[in-house]
Amino acid sequence: MPKLIYATDCSTNLITAFDLNGNLIFQFGGPGSGDGKFNIPWAITSLGKELFITDSDNNRIQVFDMQGNYIRKWGTKGSAPGQLDFPNTIIPYKNELYMFEARNFRISVFKPDSTYQRTWGKVGSDPPDYSLVHGLASLSEEIYTADQYNIRIQVTDKNGLYKRSWGTQGPAPEQFVNPFAIAITQNTLYITDVGSGKIKTFTPQGVFLQNYGGYGTGDGQFINPMGITIYNKEIYIADRATGLIQVLTLTGTFVRKWSGGFTWLSNVHIPTGKIQYLPIMGAG
Repeated sequence: MPKLIYATDCSTNLITAFDLNGNLIFQFGGPGSGDGKFNIPWAITSLGKELFITDSDNNRIQVFDMQGNYIRKWGTKGSAPGQLDFPNTIIPYKNELYMFEARNFRISVFKPDSTYQRTWGKVGSDPPDYSLVHGLASLSEEIYTADQYNIRIQVTDKNGLYKRSWGTQGPAPEQFVNPFAIAITQNTLYITDVGSGKIKTFTPQGVFLQNYGGYGTGDGQFINPMGITIYNKEIYIADRATGLIQVLTLTGTFVRKWSGGFTWLSNVHIPTGKIQYLPIMGAG
């Protein structure tokens, strides 16, 4: 089996596995509420040899093996600790799964076997509150969120203690239109900015580095870059508007692209067989 990249489609409710050159390998899922079916599979990640997918409007997490075979699920709709309401992004960190719930405006943490651990966050416009988060990433005991409507990157420790934040809305290179997804290496955050079509890079402390891409349909350009993941010194970006997965080098040079016949491409993820420091969407 070649190294795979998994892409989620929130309209067809399918998960598509490609090799890293864009050749379709298999699909699984489809619309519904039964085991292995989805109602908006917004985000995907992995831990060990299992895939974890946010089945957002079914208010649950579903778990599959790497071949797309259903294993288990958890989640009931609600706001009590351990319940879920529209989980829309998920990452692993040190054998725990962190997810944002778009309708509870909070981060909830579970073990991979579904054991509830803790929750933090509430709706608001000032730190440390959240509005709509689509991007999660982790590094060095810290959790990074891309808050789309509060136009900022916010950092907490793994228990929710607020550390710092940055970001304002505007046209300057270091400003955002709508920060969406995050991928992270040991010294750089790669953030998709929906609206500007750019990938913005910062240090973990919030120092701006540079922009890649820009609004358009050419190679290395984006209209609605929603999902992002990094593997083997390449950045994989999912553009909802064009339905393309584009691949760049870590310095922003275009490498290749492909279309998978997507209707609502939202997230991409490449498992590495170990805990990832990648999103999100996704994802990655």
